[in-house]
Formats: sequence, C-alpha cells, structure tokens
Amino acid sequence: MKKILLINGGVKKFAEEFLASCKKNNLECARIRTHFNSVLLLDNSKIKYVHLGEEIDLKSFKYAFIRVRGRYSHFTSLLGYILKAYNITFNDVSNLDHTMGDEKITQMVRFALSGIPIPKTLIFSLDSFPKNRDFILENTSFPCVLKTNGSKGRDVWKINDAAELEEKMSSIEQELVMVQELVPNSYDIRALFFYGELLGAVERSSTDGFYNNAAKGGKLKETKLSKEEINLSKKACEVLDLDFGGVDFVRTEKGILFFEVNKGPQIYGLESATGLDIPDLVVQKIIDRFL
Repeated sequence: MKKILLINGGVKKFAEEFLASCKKNNLECARIRTHFNSVLLLDNSKIKYVHLGEEIDLKSFKYAFIRVRGRYSHFTSLLGYILKAYNITFNDVSNLDHTMGDEKITQMVRFALSGIPIPKTLIFSLDSFPKNRDFILENTSFPCVLKTNGSKGRDVWKINDAAELEEKMSSIEQELVMVQELVPNSYDIRALFFYGELLGAVERSSTDGFYNNAAKGGKLKETKLSKEEINLSKKACEVLDLDFGGVDFVRTEKGILFFEVNKGPQIYGLESATGLDIPDLVVQKIIDRFL
C-alpha cells in the first residue's frame, strides 16, 4: 500500500474527508500537525522526526500534501526542506518560504541535510513540548543550551536541569525553540566571508563563563583558520545561499562544530582585533569581481 502524508490539514472536516478518500482509494495516509505535536532531533546528519512521542519515518512516504500553514509556517518549512532532500514530492514550493528561513533554527536543519557538523539539536514548539516531554528529556544532556532566533547572544540561555528547562519554556514567547548540547570551549571562532573569500577571523572568549559574543562582553583576538576550516565555512555559506556572512564555529577534539552563519554580522569588534577595514575590503572585492 502506498503511503502519503497529510501535513496540518486545516479544519477538521477537510482532514477527515481527505483521510476517508485515501482509505477508499487504498492509500495509507498519516496526518501530522507540525506546530502542535512535532519534534526534530538533529544528530549531525542523522535526523529523527517525532510526532506525539512516536518516531515517523519521513522517507517511507511517496507524497506529502500540505494544507494551511498559518502559525505552523516555520516548522512546516523545516519539514519542507527535509522532504525536498529526501526527494519526496509535495505541493507548493512556497511552503519552503518563511521569514525565519535564514535564521539559526532553520540553519541547523539545512546544515544537517548537507553534512555540515553541528551540535546535537532538538527543535520543537512551546505547544509540542509538553506532548513530547519524555522524548525531549531522554535526548537532552544537562547542562544544555536553549535558543530561539536572535542575534548578539540574545535569546540564548544555559540550562542546568529539567526543572530549569520547564521554567524557562513557560516564559518564552517565540514560536519555535531549540535545545543543543553544551559544547565545552574556552573560545569560539567568528570568521567573515564574502563570496567564498575569507576576510578575517577572530577567537571570541567569554568573560562570564558562557557568552563568547562581543556584544555580551567577549574578548576578541585575531586567529588563523586551517584549510579544512575555510573549506567547511565556505560550504556552510553556500548551503545557506549567503554571500556575506559571519560564520560561528567551535573547535573540538572531534573536529569543528557550527553554531550559525550570521547574515548581518557585526564587524567592528573584528576590525578592532584585526586592524582590517572591512567596508573597504568589501568594496574592493565588488570592484574586482563585478566592475
């Protein structure tokens, strides 16, 4: 029996009639509600989709029908990226579009699908958290890092235990959140790229034991990147279709892990640490490449 997927489904009447029609036509159909009931687990390139605590093999479906996004649009777009990577047909390419399409939560999914190494990550909504609590807690090692979409170190918190996670979740207002493994480090890297060329890179070290961001008081000093680090950083930018980006990663014993690529990177801390004139470098490269 061929399997298809109904994503969201709109009003109850439509969903019920859709499922009944599938049954009449000897199709196996599963209905999922992305925002309310879903969790994504990203363990580097391994991806698990969980719905109401049960893992669903997205690769087993031949087609996905997406109806109504509304407040479900961000999580729906994440599934769209996964379905596309799995060569599963779905309706309306616009289902990939989202105003958070190039923010850090979406980046984690696109990185996982492209072999870019990332920390172990769980993505879920405020509504789906209580319905998938057991799965989320079973796959979370404390302390962990809780993030929503934001910049300059905002909306990022170190969480020490399950009780603290529950408490913090009750005060968050954004649609989706992600929980990531805490990667021990004495510094991370911000590397600035423009059309695949490295403009400069700095080490960012924390003054408070957690936040490395310059906006949060982190100390910066110039650093050099290895050839592998440059190539992986370039690939990260290419995956996200970003020509100008600040790539954030951390060095570990198992290799580098990427946190995000900032599409509007702050340059002034990097300029102070390196002595570079970033606007002038950008202008010169525009002249050389296009003019």
